[in-house]
Amino acid sequence: MTHQTEKPKIWVDFHNSDALGRVRLNTVGTIENLNNFGLVLRRGLNVTFYCFEREQDGEVAYSEEEHLWVGLLKGKSRDLHND
Repeated sequence: MTHQTEKPKIWVDFHNSDALGRVRLNTVGTIENLNNFGLVLRRGLNVTFYCFEREQDGEVAYSEEEHLWVGLLKGKSRDLHND
């Protein structure tokens, strides 16, 4: 029997992105979220990025130019308030 685990969810500010469209993972909310759940970032980690109104799958990467962790967004975003 295979046991499937959920992808980690990381809070982000989707408006805090670099010139390549990657979301920066350096906001207070992101850092608190990582600390609260004991998540350690690493290149290639598949995660779900989320904020108050949406979520989107992606992958963690490191920006050599800015010397910080970023998120590569993949696929379509999902509206969390789909009334």
